[in-house]
Amino acid sequence: MGNAPEIENSTIEERRKYITERFPCIAECNMCGLCTVFHEYYRSFEDPETVLLIDSWKDQEAIDAHHASSMMKTITSLREKYDLHMTVERYVSADTPESEERFIRR
Repeated sequence: MGNAPEIENSTIEERRKYITERFPCIAECNMCGLCTVFHEYYRSFEDPETVLLIDSWKDQEAIDAHHASSMMKTITSLREKYDLHMTVERYVSADTPESEERFIRR
C-alpha cells in the first residue's frame, strides 16, 4: 500500500479507494452501510498534519461496535506508537427550527 493520495492531485474516487483499502473495517466490516451514516476525511490547509474525520452513526450501539473492531485496535496502537493526539466533538442532530428555514436552501 502506497502513501495516501494528495488532495490536490487526486480524485475523490482515488481517495475513497485508498481509505477503503487501508482501513478495511470501513469498507468491509459486517456492519458497514448499516451503522455508518456518513464517513469522510478532510485535511487542513493551514496545518498539513491535521486531519478532520467526520462520522455520523446510526446510534450509540453502532459506535460501540465500531470501537470494539480490530481496526480500532490497530488505530489505537498506532496512536500510541506515534504519540498522536485528537480532539473529539459530539453533535446530535436536531430538527431545524422554522425560523431558520429561510436561511437553508435544500
